[in-house]
Amino acid sequence: MMDELKVFLNSINKNIEHLSHLVVTGELLNEGELATGYTVRGVLHSQLNMFDESMADFSKSIAIMERIRDKDKKQISEYELAKAYAGRGIEIFEGLLEPESGGLIDIDILFKLYIMRGGVLNHIYGSMDEALVDYHKGIRLAGYIEKAEEPVDKNGLATIYMGVGQSYDQKEEFVEANIYYDKCIEIWECLQKGEHLLTDEDENNLATAYMNRGSNHRCLGDNDRCLIDYNKCINIRERFQEESIEQNPFDVFMAYKNRAMVYKANRDMKAVINDEVAALRTLKVCFNECPEFQEIYYRSLFDAIGAIANENDNIFLASVIKEFLYSMLPVNKTKAAKEAQDEILRWLDDHGFIRR
Repeated sequence: MMDELKVFLNSINKNIEHLSHLVVTGELLNEGELATGYTVRGVLHSQLNMFDESMADFSKSIAIMERIRDKDKKQISEYELAKAYAGRGIEIFEGLLEPESGGLIDIDILFKLYIMRGGVLNHIYGSMDEALVDYHKGIRLAGYIEKAEEPVDKNGLATIYMGVGQSYDQKEEFVEANIYYDKCIEIWECLQKGEHLLTDEDENNLATAYMNRGSNHRCLGDNDRCLIDYNKCINIRERFQEESIEQNPFDVFMAYKNRAMVYKANRDMKAVINDEVAALRTLKVCFNECPEFQEIYYRSLFDAIGAIANENDNIFLASVIKEFLYSMLPVNKTKAAKEAQDEILRWLDDHGFIRR
């Protein structure tokens, strides 16, 4: 996927270079083509985690749109693809919605822009309060669209609700967060069970929403509702694994680790151990490809060994040590992972489980 984006980026770069030359020579009659080029490249840069370059491209696109707006507002409708989600871009589009502007832009475009900028503000810049402003504006726009009896982008609305929930999570306002997780989950479940319009990305977001809502239930002392949500999350994660659908291994790992904590609170140690082992297997598969998870792997292994040792199941303990510790000893690892591994070996030696 990343290689394809880079090929596309190279093509866009050449196109922008050509259009910029035409601007200099006065041969480009429609400068909006260049604005669109900058915007497309800005989106590609953001997908490649090149956020400074992305912001620079959006700024260039916005500058062109402002210049054309000031010259002739009638031309603005040609730039509906310019989804400039930062800085002055949305302010321009908001102005174009006003009646005196003649409705030069479709309300659905601004709805999508709020989703995009809210996500950038929340997840990239950590500006939860600013993100909430955009998300709530998007929710109001969805209400206007519904009143006009026009179709609302349900996935987009669910994404906004998800963003609001995550923003409140970061503010540790868990009750408020779950109000919005309820809303996004309701939409995605309806799509999943009825119209079957969920993409893999939507369903991955649904799994995350279950996990986040469940964690909030746990923080609020409701382990029963928490476990229901964790089970739903893991059902999706395990199906993705079976169908070889790409997902972040750390998300799968955390799903098992979080459920293990609930089982531990419920004193169901057999279930705790099963989830600890499942979590370990998730990270073991990507051990070489994801060195940032190696220390986490060993810290989790320590948790599993301690739980099994407390249950006095030495046969199972030996099999876990063999599969997750000894089998990984010769594998290259980070310094922190090596230190965590040696800490386990010392603990096993001190407690008489091995002799070195």
